[in-house]
Amino acid sequence: MKKSAAYIYGSQKSKQLVLSNFGAIKLGLFCLLITLQSCSFYSFKGINIDESLKTFYVKPFENTALIVVPSLSFTFAEKLKDRIRRDTRLKFGERKPDLEFIGTIVGYEVTSEAPLKDGSSGFNKLTIRVKVECINNQNEKENWNQEFSFFENFPSDTNLNAVQDQFIGRIVARINEDIFNKAFGNW
Repeated sequence: MKKSAAYIYGSQKSKQLVLSNFGAIKLGLFCLLITLQSCSFYSFKGINIDESLKTFYVKPFENTALIVVPSLSFTFAEKLKDRIRRDTRLKFGERKPDLEFIGTIVGYEVTSEAPLKDGSSGFNKLTIRVKVECINNQNEKENWNQEFSFFENFPSDTNLNAVQDQFIGRIVARINEDIFNKAFGNW
């Protein structure tokens, strides 16, 4: 019986200790939250956006590449808009936006890679290059202009038309990820 009472007493003491530690943790988290709210920047998911920025605009991408895929300009712009809408608090707006993204597709190239002894190639590479200008109308020191590219390899005996849509989807996603990180990563 005494062992039971000691065990119960020990359990109560442990509960009180856990509850007091829980209170300290809650207080610490509350202080951290207050500190984050008082900063001029907020950062969730590894992104930093100045509080003064409220709106963005993605201008339809131009396509100056030698090979033009008609839907590529639309796809780039729409996917970038979707990403910014989904992962930031910024609202899309065409009139006097705080951030503007102006993009140009400057390259859509298929090259033969890894030459073989018989003169053929081991695989082909589809590369898409995009030049993007980001204009921060609140702080022109934050403006930037950069070229982004990505590629997909495919067997030389595969017809590009059979895999083009799939590759374009992956390349656009990767390049838009890089654009987003450049605009909002601020690392």
